[in-house]
Amino acid sequence: YFIILDEMTSLDHFVKQFPKEKDYIDNFKLKLKKSNFINIVNSLAAYNITYLNITALMNANYFIDEKSEKYISRNSFFPNSIFYKKKNSLQVLDYLIKNNHYMEVIGNSKMNFELISSNKNLKLDVGSIIIPNIFYKFFEPTFVDELFRRLVQDVLSKKNESIFIKNNGMGVLKNKIKRRNDKGLVFVHHFSPHAPYLFDRNCNKRENFDEVTNPNKYNSTLYKNSYICVTKQILELINKINEYDSSGIVVFQGDHSNTQDRTKIERFFIFNTIKIPDSCKKNLNSNLSNVNTLRVALYCSSNEKPILLDNNSYIGFH
Repeated sequence: YFIILDEMTSLDHFVKQFPKEKDYIDNFKLKLKKSNFINIVNSLAAYNITYLNITALMNANYFIDEKSEKYISRNSFFPNSIFYKKKNSLQVLDYLIKNNHYMEVIGNSKMNFELISSNKNLKLDVGSIIIPNIFYKFFEPTFVDELFRRLVQDVLSKKNESIFIKNNGMGVLKNKIKRRNDKGLVFVHHFSPHAPYLFDRNCNKRENFDEVTNPNKYNSTLYKNSYICVTKQILELINKINEYDSSGIVVFQGDHSNTQDRTKIERFFIFNTIKIPDSCKKNLNSNLSNVNTLRVALYCSSNEKPILLDNNSYIGFH
């Protein structure tokens, strides 16, 4: 279970910003420890932007660096990179298929698609990804590409689900989790504590949310409350996973911090915690990047010795 928590900074960085929450966070750390989670305290993200990090995770490596060809569109990256294998080799999918494992993805309003597990192979939700990506193939180098991406996001998304459901990936997983006899990766992109700040610190729908003129604008107070809510959701989901799959490998990980200047080192500070079998713990250390944490979990799921990379971080640009 690999859960990405969008814009979730490290626990220590959060306390530095909001010192009055120190006691609460200390208590949260204790609860994680009692649940056999190890906090990767000095973890840095591979990239400073969400779609670069998620593509890196799907590649299980640093797929783009300062020597790479300049990119002109975010549509070259995940999930569209499924159709651009020459650009980005999706090593996680290849690894899972090689080991007869499935993959299931729970997205959000900004990443509206699903990868659906199958006994034979991985399938794509045709309505939300195949047609858009055929379009992207032809129009990626032009401005039409970005217009169409927004059309897909705003018009072709699942209208029968509210944003409170679509952006609550942990809640979706909690409601659909079941006992499994097969093995695989459940990948969740939980769109919080990032704006729009949908829930208060008690995880109730935020009052007057519909009256906000710019719901995507950063707000430190709302971020703080959203962050606290996410910690509560984490503990609830841990209990649910333990109920159905107590031996499962579980990772909760931020993709970048709430530092708004994307060029600062603080932008790479992430929350990163993992529950893993004792036999694999020797491969953990306090400096593992998000990519290497995934590699440890992935190799451990197949009882293989992990091949780890250098812990690198790169500044990408919109």
